[in-house]
Amino acid sequence: MARRASRLVAAIVVVLVVVAPACCRQAAADVADAQGARGPGQESDGGRAKKRIAVLGAGYAGLSAACELSRLGHEVVVLEKNDYVGGRAHQFEVEADNGQTFKFDAGPSWYWMPEVFDRFFARYGRTVQEFYQLERLDPAYRIIRNDHNGEGTVDVPGASSEAFMSWARQMNGDARLVDRLMDEAKAKYEEGVFKWIWHPMVSWWEMIDLNLVRAALQYDMFNSFVAHLQKYISSDTLLMILKWPVIFLGASPNGAPALYSMMTYGGHALGTFYPTGGLARPVVAIAELAKDLGVDIQLDAEVTSFRFDETGRGVQAVCTRNDRCEAVDGVVAAADYHHVEQTLLPPDLRRYEQGFWDAQVMSPSCVLFYLGFDHRIQGLTHHTFFFDRDLDAHLHAAFDTHTWAEEPVFYVAATSKTDPSVVSGQGEALFVLVPISYQLNGTDNAARREHILHTVLTRMEENLKQPLREWLVYQKSYGTTDFERDFHSFRGNAFGHANTLSQSLVLKPSMDSLLNNLVFAGHLTNPGPGVPPSIVSGTVSANLLHDKLQVTANHHSLGFALLGALLGAIFLGILALTVFSTRFVSYVECIRLLYVHGRTYFAAATLMKPMAFLDTAAMYGLFRVADDYVDNVGDAGERQRNLDAFMADFWRCWESGRGDYARHPTLPAIIESAHRRAYPRELFERFFRSMRMDAKRKVVCLTMDDTMEYMEGSAAVIGEFMLPILMPGRDSLAFKQAIPHARDLGLAFQITNMLRDIGEDNRLGRQYIPVDACKRHGLNGKLTSHEQPGFRELMEEMFAFTDNLYASADLGIDMLPEQRITTFSPPDVEFPFVKS
Repeated sequence: MARRASRLVAAIVVVLVVVAPACCRQAAADVADAQGARGPGQESDGGRAKKRIAVLGAGYAGLSAACELSRLGHEVVVLEKNDYVGGRAHQFEVEADNGQTFKFDAGPSWYWMPEVFDRFFARYGRTVQEFYQLERLDPAYRIIRNDHNGEGTVDVPGASSEAFMSWARQMNGDARLVDRLMDEAKAKYEEGVFKWIWHPMVSWWEMIDLNLVRAALQYDMFNSFVAHLQKYISSDTLLMILKWPVIFLGASPNGAPALYSMMTYGGHALGTFYPTGGLARPVVAIAELAKDLGVDIQLDAEVTSFRFDETGRGVQAVCTRNDRCEAVDGVVAAADYHHVEQTLLPPDLRRYEQGFWDAQVMSPSCVLFYLGFDHRIQGLTHHTFFFDRDLDAHLHAAFDTHTWAEEPVFYVAATSKTDPSVVSGQGEALFVLVPISYQLNGTDNAARREHILHTVLTRMEENLKQPLREWLVYQKSYGTTDFERDFHSFRGNAFGHANTLSQSLVLKPSMDSLLNNLVFAGHLTNPGPGVPPSIVSGTVSANLLHDKLQVTANHHSLGFALLGALLGAIFLGILALTVFSTRFVSYVECIRLLYVHGRTYFAAATLMKPMAFLDTAAMYGLFRVADDYVDNVGDAGERQRNLDAFMADFWRCWESGRGDYARHPTLPAIIESAHRRAYPRELFERFFRSMRMDAKRKVVCLTMDDTMEYMEGSAAVIGEFMLPILMPGRDSLAFKQAIPHARDLGLAFQITNMLRDIGEDNRLGRQYIPVDACKRHGLNGKLTSHEQPGFRELMEEMFAFTDNLYASADLGIDMLPEQRITTFSPPDVEFPFVKS
């Protein structure tokens, strides 16, 4: 399913580039505006009649929706089932048998993405600092691992972005790759947080966004999140640190799309904070803001039914469990989506059937423990992860087999480390979270919870070397049945709808309903789980409802509707032909690689005929993927294993005649183009032989013959790969005559690159400039500085050799058919050792 969804999203991106000319984009913009797709800070049309709106639920989504609706000029009442605001994000205080009191944050325990909170309050002319202060945590969190790994305890720096980056570079060993990873993650974060998530995603038209198309081409968006990290990260510990945050977006790191590397940046580079008063304080602040804006918040007022107007398509009144009904003009359902739709709406007004919900993948649920101790506990920080057992085994149980993990990993929040006021006297207030599969709802009985708590305390005592059981004076558990009871939580989920690729953007349950005055908000809609996304969801849903209430008075013309229907039909028709094609999305991936890593080649290739362009992209994809395995992180053995694994996958696909997308996203395109162009097997064998030489990292060419042998597979064959694309007719005399000139062009480009990269190759232990040539000019076989006597003379010799190859290549270019691409001469080369 995830693979199918990756095809879907990639298909959308590319098809829209083809079928969305300027007129269509303008039409889409008009529709999106009519549906409330406004970003932060954009005003709605004024002068419209005030409406009375009911918001169901006083969690983050409901309260942010209430604030926004009030800003838009409406009269708002919030109806909350429980006797407190905040939903899952509330705080409670208890007294233990020994008389000590403990305060616990019941739900969310992480304060990330502070700029979302800043922007929210600024929207209403207020600041975060008016309501609470933030303390930046350092360390951000601690990880306790198995001592036998040689890692022990790892503290993740949190004092500043630079502190984390400096630490991560040191952990990885290759600072350049860490910087590349975080630069891309930052770009995704800034696009996502400030642009993409502010769309309601209720229409495919919203996908017509050139920024989204550009990002899909420029960044790795749809491949596996873990595979994306592994391209840059060689440290197992750093990989674990960077991948865990996506778990609480609801997806396994292996199954989550690379788009969510944005969380790597948002969670680590931007810092981890703690608000004064606890994690419930921000939602209480939003409730205070709502009251200041005139919102009426009613607690212990669960909505149990709707009354509908005479059309049967609108809610006329909402009725609470005390049989009191309030007349309303519109509803924002920020309570559990499934509960509202399947319980409060009749079947004909439900957008989704129960079968749809049964097929939805939810975020992990959890078993929670609130523990009070009468002693201070050493060895914990504010946030501590006990990854002292196999994290991947636990993830496999939670995401794949949906079983109870035999040796679960768990997380502990010790707010008393930062805020001693949460405990009276000496002691600790701990919040313990054990992730479990959402499919285990209803099985977390008392015996199961007692067993898990026993495991948690045993492991904490083993690692911290302290008698925690003797100090434990208060305990409370909370699990899936409690989530269902308190929040009508679908399948007892704790976090919401999983952000898998097949459940992202417009593929999430729609904010819009089939009624003309009801919309949904919260963590089962776009953008998904988490506190900041819930705030955004509420704001966006409020604008959606505001515009929806006006739509009956502002119908679009019949002509525009017909045009929209026609364009939509064309779009969906093309989409239907492409969405389930692995070859299509495979070519998209190859095009992306060509665009990202070879802009000049990409520009030139766009001058080709369409099929030639696709085949060029496919071959570039092969060269790029293999080169990445050779130049990426890890020691020579790891690089060799990765390359060998890819080669084995390639040859399996070659023999079968079909590329297997699951083995690598580029393979379907590569195999199809290879067979279409009738490339002989030995071409690929020569190419891979050269790549295996590079995988060893230490390559020293003693003679020009050694250099030419290396370049046979890395350069000469590239010319042979390109010739059938540029010059059809493999059996013709002209084709055979052009082969040596095509090879020479590949060789010329390669030597040019070698001369450019002398400094970098030295650092990698590689020397492609022949040792005997160096010795002829008195360089003792090694190149260390442009100031070495004889260096310039060596360069002149290599230039002369390369010029002869380019002259041969020119003869070959003249042999190409009339309809050929524009060929550019290589640019002037900058040498790291040569001063002008």
